Amino acid sequence: MRKRGFFIACDIGRGRNGIQQALSRIKAKVVSIAITNDLLYTVEHQQKMAELMQQAGLDVDFFTIDSKYGHDGFLVEFQRMGRIAAPYFSR
Repeated sequence: MRKRGFFIACDIGRGRNGIQQALSRIKAKVVSIAITNDLLYTVEHQQKMAELMQQAGLDVDFFTIDSKYGHDGFLVEFQRMGRIAAPYFSR
């Protein structure tokens, strides 16, 4: 599947009357963690999504992890991701 086709298939607004409508359904706090060198979900894309969520009134915390592993960084950098996520689970 080509990259553009992938993003169309993964669009959260698809089948939900658009991104804003989809975001309005979120009731939880959002913790967004971007991985540098991720070519599939770039830091810029993640930042934009965090901004859209904040504009929709959601409580969003945004973090970036520097990783040489690109998109697989979320699997490889599990200890670093865990340090970011852990405080949210202890609340």
